[in-house]
Amino acid sequence: MQRLWNRGCNWGDPIPTALMKEWEAFYRDLPLIELLRIPRWTHISPTNMAIELHGFCDASMKAYGAAVYERVLDSNGNIHVNLILSKTRVAPSKRTITLPRLERHHTVVLAQLLQYIKEVLAIPNVKMYSWTDSTIALAWIRATPAKWTTFVSNRVSEIQPLVGIDCWGHVGTLHNPADLASRGVLPSELQSLQTWWNGPEFLHRKWDFDSPDQPVETDTEEEKRTVKVLTVHVLESDNILQAIFNSSNLLRATRVIATCVRFIIKCRPKLYGIITGSFYPWELELARLLMVKAAQSEMFETELSYFKANSKMPKSLSSLNAFIDIDGILRVGGRLENSLLSYDAQHPILLRNNHHFTTLVVREAHKNTLHGGIQQMISYIRQRYWIGQIRRSVKYQLFRCTSCFRQKASEMQQLMGNLPAARVRMARPFSHTGVDYAGPIDIRSWKARGAKILKGYFAVFICLATKAIHLEVVSDLTTQAFLAAFRRFTARRGSCQHVYSDCGTNFVGANNELAKMLNEAKHDFKEIATTLANYGTNWHFIPPASPHFGGLWEAGVKSVKYHLKRVVGMERLTFEELATLLAQIEACLNSRPLCPLSDSIDDLNALTPAHFLVGESLHAVPQGETNTYISHLDRWRRVQLMSEMFWQKWNSEYLSRLQQHPKWTKIKELPKIGDLRFMAVSNK
Repeated sequence: MQRLWNRGCNWGDPIPTALMKEWEAFYRDLPLIELLRIPRWTHISPTNMAIELHGFCDASMKAYGAAVYERVLDSNGNIHVNLILSKTRVAPSKRTITLPRLERHHTVVLAQLLQYIKEVLAIPNVKMYSWTDSTIALAWIRATPAKWTTFVSNRVSEIQPLVGIDCWGHVGTLHNPADLASRGVLPSELQSLQTWWNGPEFLHRKWDFDSPDQPVETDTEEEKRTVKVLTVHVLESDNILQAIFNSSNLLRATRVIATCVRFIIKCRPKLYGIITGSFYPWELELARLLMVKAAQSEMFETELSYFKANSKMPKSLSSLNAFIDIDGILRVGGRLENSLLSYDAQHPILLRNNHHFTTLVVREAHKNTLHGGIQQMISYIRQRYWIGQIRRSVKYQLFRCTSCFRQKASEMQQLMGNLPAARVRMARPFSHTGVDYAGPIDIRSWKARGAKILKGYFAVFICLATKAIHLEVVSDLTTQAFLAAFRRFTARRGSCQHVYSDCGTNFVGANNELAKMLNEAKHDFKEIATTLANYGTNWHFIPPASPHFGGLWEAGVKSVKYHLKRVVGMERLTFEELATLLAQIEACLNSRPLCPLSDSIDDLNALTPAHFLVGESLHAVPQGETNTYISHLDRWRRVQLMSEMFWQKWNSEYLSRLQQHPKWTKIKELPKIGDLRFMAVSNK
């Protein structure tokens, strides 16, 4: 089977002729296995004088295996040898495998079999002997594991605890029954092989196994070749600075320097003693001081050379009253020596803000303060370090931190654009309409107890010019439900020339239904088609994921919810009750002033959306009738005059309030290559 697999044969491919002949010969001999008779009694009894276990192993390029025999010497001096257990494994299919490497495997299999039989038979003080015809394998087993390569060393370490080194011996190939297991035997030949069933001839004679001096052959290729090179470098400033600049983390750089310090200590055990295990705090502190000293030698090279030459600090550091401590580190003198602060807080280490070590210090402070703010990081750093222009370094780290940038990310905004023509031109109310859905709202199916609770919504229609609002209760979010609400709206408010909405599926479906009705009318009824063309509705959709394009109807939804939540609360209304309440909320919202009242005593009424619908506020007190007769023509002219006054007031007071930019007041530069930006990607 392995040779078929190595040749790349598939299940449906014909078997090669040579392998087919081998398989047919093996298949013809398989029934002969029924003629085999294996004795089950191993001649073990309490009167036995000695019991021994002898194991044999061998390997070939086809397979490797092992066989264990029991040798019993009874009270009459007779010797009985029986096969106890055998095991065979197919050789690995790797083409680079060699015979010496296969011999590593069969010794491990034999050691495991001997240990298993010893535990199963539970015979105390049983002697075990292991035999192999490979002198190379004997050389491996009798040497220390550390002498060999990793693969051989692991197997020798596994064999030696199971079977002692002195129990291994050499046997010739002709006297090794495991050779039959590694080469393979047909069932017709197996019955007559006495060496396989009863072991080799020398086991049936009296003999003593006393660690004979047998020749062994070593395999130099498997010896571990080690070259020991000991090089000691002094921790100079250049080496420490190189470790600092090669690291992006202060703790990692500290541990690198601490490792070098530990190595120097281990090279001088008489001076420092023997130190093992993880780093001690004083080692990490020493490593950090070495890094500070090396960094200061580069930051303040001129100042330190001046101080050594003149024994006084230069003027650039005089305001800090700087001094050099006993460790050679430049510190701030300050005025807090009499305080109860620690020595590092009283005299912090002096650093410049344009060095990589300072960047590592600020980065560590940002991490230890759990991405704290500017003031918190400055307070944390000044417990040990004094950094010039520290606020600039801290701000730079906050700007470079990806986590902080992600949490404070804001949307890309530009200067607010001009209002569309529908918002700033006079038109009949609801000729330009924005529509949106709100909800869901729990609706009771009836007033009695145990009523089923249904889910409902309400549609908000808002006039883009006058901000007049129309509310309709909708039972679900389907296109048919919205079309029904849209027909009720147009029946009371008139047809719409333009409708604006987001890209909701119900709105898109409604647009498709209206377009379908228009196309059908064009083919069937010319007069109806003409009417729909004259008074048809043009639907406009705002861009996806941009609700600020529909800010007008979003504000209308917010206003409706403001009243609805305060009036309804946790109570659940029926469909009729909800429709009545929404009509009252609609009247309330249509009575809101479009602009604040003026200071004139003559101007008592504010302009509201209801003025464009019914000529006055819906919440105004009705005026009594007068007896003065007015003709129909005069009444019509008065109504027209009132309408013109409303639009004149709309032009002079309301439109002027739309002039300002409430937000997005600056023109910002567009993103360019190299900028750090986060982009929201939709899964749709």
